Amino acid sequence: MVNFKVTALVAGLSCAALLAGCEGAQSEKDMIMEAQYCLDKANSGTADSCISGIASLTSENAYAIRCAAGFLKSGVTTPENLAEAFTAIQDNGNTATMLSILNFDGDTTLADWTTEQCTKSGSAGLALMGSMAKSATALASAASDFGSCTLNGSTYTCDEAAMSDLIADIETALLAGDLNSPTPEFQQAFDTVEAVIQSVQSVYSISCGTAGSNSDICSPINKALDQAGMTPAQLASLTDADIKTLGEKLLAQWK
Repeated sequence: MVNFKVTALVAGLSCAALLAGCEGAQSEKDMIMEAQYCLDKANSGTADSCISGIASLTSENAYAIRCAAGFLKSGVTTPENLAEAFTAIQDNGNTATMLSILNFDGDTTLADWTTEQCTKSGSAGLALMGSMAKSATALASAASDFGSCTLNGSTYTCDEAAMSDLIADIETALLAGDLNSPTPEFQQAFDTVEAVIQSVQSVYSISCGTAGSNSDICSPINKALDQAGMTPAQLASLTDADIKTLGEKLLAQWK
């Protein structure tokens, strides 16, 4: 069980704090401030309208606002209290808690987009949070094959217990499977952990490979690498066998 202290990450979601250091044309500053003001009053259904005016901007502040908008669009939390979900983790949660809260109800398209915005924001904390959301959503997208989470319409809601069961089920399928003669269950498990590891690969050097990284979130990844007999440098070029092994170790840390 891992307790999380995510105050720094939550602070990163407050894009207003980033605006103070924004340089560049006044018109761009105004556009970003307007988007932030709109987002503060938005909900999951109106967030897109807030960021439409900054869709072409490529400053780190613009990416940070779009990152926050992605979390709002997903319904992970409310604009009135972006820290709500993460407070629960800080108080009494574990990895399954974090993943259940950060699951975008299996909407991998939105999770992919949000992770990209978070990574390009220049904030290691936002990049890490986006990566965890993408990982959680990849896991939840496999729920239809493993039956752990609750189907609501076309999406899956995974509470802490369901997410923990889902992780354990995927781990079991990986351990029992064979890359040379994969069963459908093994293939789904493999595809899921491949998506998770790709997410970890994309942000590891930014978020976990630097001084001052969030040890509560990065530690399970580092332990999984160590148990798999791999170095962070090897993340860049993993074979299928490596993905299977690392996936098994990472899921064991997260469940």
